[in-house]
Amino acid sequence: MSVSFLGRVRGRIASWMHFLEALAARIIFYYPGEVKIIGVTGTDGKTTTTFLIDAVLRGAGYKTALCNGLVFRIGREEYPNPTDNTTPRAWIIHQFIKKAKRSGCQYIIIESTSWAIRQWRLWGIPFSTAVFTNLTLEHQDVHGSMDKYKESKGLLFATVSQAKNSTSIVNKDDPASDYFLSFPVEKKLSYSIKDSSADLWAHDIVLEPHRSLFKVCYLGQDYPIEINLPGDYNVANSLAAISLVLAEKIDFSILQSSILVFTGAPGRFEYVQTGKDYHVVVDFAHTPGAFRNLFSNVRRIYPKARIIAVFGAAGGRDPIKRPFLGEEAAMGADFSILTSDDPRFEDPETIARSIMGGFRKAGKHENQDFIFIKDRKEAIRKALSMASAGDVVLLLSMGAYEAMYVGAGKVPWNDKKAVEEIVGQQIPPQPSL
Repeated sequence: MSVSFLGRVRGRIASWMHFLEALAARIIFYYPGEVKIIGVTGTDGKTTTTFLIDAVLRGAGYKTALCNGLVFRIGREEYPNPTDNTTPRAWIIHQFIKKAKRSGCQYIIIESTSWAIRQWRLWGIPFSTAVFTNLTLEHQDVHGSMDKYKESKGLLFATVSQAKNSTSIVNKDDPASDYFLSFPVEKKLSYSIKDSSADLWAHDIVLEPHRSLFKVCYLGQDYPIEINLPGDYNVANSLAAISLVLAEKIDFSILQSSILVFTGAPGRFEYVQTGKDYHVVVDFAHTPGAFRNLFSNVRRIYPKARIIAVFGAAGGRDPIKRPFLGEEAAMGADFSILTSDDPRFEDPETIARSIMGGFRKAGKHENQDFIFIKDRKEAIRKALSMASAGDVVLLLSMGAYEAMYVGAGKVPWNDKKAVEEIVGQQIPPQPSL
């Protein structure tokens, strides 16, 4: 009996278990009452987009609940996502929805991963709005192909198409946009930072280290927008939130002020204050598409800077993307330090060697353009020691995580805290008085 056959059997059993759990949770945690549930799906930008949508809805006076990879929030009560999943198990998420309904929330925003959708974790949730951010290479180990990956995300739109007052919001800049726009809903809005034919088009974009300014063209009229987030990909994320505001017929002036309240998610283009003359940024970028966007935007914001990247790839999953990470880093960074990132049962050096294939394909050379340092803290220390005035050190792939998976367990880890410890050790002791 083949390993692949056993894997398929286990996968189907797991899917049925998730479905039965969702069915039971739907019955046990059912709570009457109307609430609008928004699902945000896509490869990159989901977490930031959920935060932005939450911010503009709260700014408009609505009580909201938010469930994403970082936090659970109901009204003003917020706590870290207690699970190991971006989208939690059905039992947890249905409990969350019941609690949100009981507390009087009018909107619930849920970060919806393709694997959660495929595993029935979101079955029985009456989504009324689906948001699609983008589709790039990831999760090929669990979906098998980009088409199947896309179709998994499409199941969210299929669910929404059956709802009353259904709405879809789609990034027109993505090649898969036509597929997501094909689902029949009552309201469709497309957005773009490139295509003026989209329903919402951002133009005259100005990128600064801590903010972005642009104009949104909607129905032939321009609206000036400022967000406290750098990068044109965050302009795109904000367009998704703006589209939702327009779909919900919220006054544009409210949006312009409320969107400024959000100043960034932990581990998403998060600056670490070091007191040094170089810049340190922690970012969760861990896909080839996210690497491409991040490097190009850092280059636009800091055109004279040397970019030093520190990153790895998670063990036990999605090995196909590893050389593509290396290729993007080879083209986007001036120097890269490969290191550990949730290695689980894989050897970090073996993972790094796979990434190195992308560097070599791009004509780069070990020791000259990239090196491997297994210990992530030592890799960060090396990057900081290399940085000169005006340089940018990018700590990628782990974001705001508080632990690293090693073997069957977890060890405490956080990129930002590691930088603060290293920089603190560099400060000479003050003489006692």
